[in-house]
Amino acid sequence: EGKTMGLAPYGTDRYYKDFLEAIKFQNGTMAIESSYQFNKWRKAAGTAYGGRYGNPGTGTGSPRELDMDIAAAAQYALEEALIEIADSAQKTTNSKNLCLAGGVALNSVANKKILDRTAFSNIFVQPASGDDGCALGNALLGWISLLERPRKWRMKNAYAGRSYSSAEVANAVKSYGRWCTPVETENILQTTCRLLAEKNIIGWFQGGSEFGPRSLGHRSILSDTRFAEMKDRLNAKVKHREGFRPFAPSILQECCSDYFDLDCPSPYMLLIADVKKPDAIPASTHVDQTARVQTVNQENNGIFYDLIQEYHRLTGVPVVLNTSFNVAGEPIVETPEDAIRCFLCTNIDYLVLEDTLLRK
Repeated sequence: EGKTMGLAPYGTDRYYKDFLEAIKFQNGTMAIESSYQFNKWRKAAGTAYGGRYGNPGTGTGSPRELDMDIAAAAQYALEEALIEIADSAQKTTNSKNLCLAGGVALNSVANKKILDRTAFSNIFVQPASGDDGCALGNALLGWISLLERPRKWRMKNAYAGRSYSSAEVANAVKSYGRWCTPVETENILQTTCRLLAEKNIIGWFQGGSEFGPRSLGHRSILSDTRFAEMKDRLNAKVKHREGFRPFAPSILQECCSDYFDLDCPSPYMLLIADVKKPDAIPASTHVDQTARVQTVNQENNGIFYDLIQEYHRLTGVPVVLNTSFNVAGEPIVETPEDAIRCFLCTNIDYLVLEDTLLRK
């Protein structure tokens, strides 16, 4: 759960031991004691937790200290469980490579802990590691196991969605012409970077949409990460979500080690790293001085790479703040019409729709 992962750094370790008591490890597997398991007929999250901590909060207002400490303990227990399982798998196989999928693999904090605390040298996390990834898994299973075809396909990027033609973009712009206006520009990348540097929030729509829950530069909301105020402005005025939730940085891959303690690519935004220069990128640095990093290279994400490179030339910082192009409770935009509607209904300042720049 992303909210729990985001809240955990605000908590203390006072419940770590309690949560570890719920987990039993044996021969590289784990189980949860039944008294700690959630049951929909109980108002508390299991009799053991409910009796010890009481019922959950209302979900409104600021999180309580209790909420923060429970989030911290839950995150810690998850990390310890995954490290135990991964370590057992490594010792059994003697492999240096680990592939992860399933919803828990979206926990980028735990993924980095596995990399740091086991003998695995390389980790690959399927970008659609939730239920949506089952479609890909079933297709590959049928291809390899049923049709007995070779394992030749390798996933190079997550942009599996369809692209939209210039005509489709033009028709969408025309349909909303009463509420938004194209901005003439000789170089859309330079103009976009200038607008970002002026603290504008930009909707960014390019090519095919991402496969999975992370926006990776094709369906993104972008802002200038050099200003701490952008985090609060995005949470309150655009995303309409809790203020404790962090935003991710997208960085030129060749510059990653200058800003983050990360020595491997993270193209799918599924690894956490310590931030080396938190004062340079405060809007995408979490309270514990970490960030969920996306590394961007020319080969797999050309237009987004060019944008960040231009931003680097303008500001001296090869990092932009990147969050999903949606608001709380809605899916990420897919079509040009979706993008324009989200743009018009939020405090996004400008929209880049392929090679068209729009203002309200």
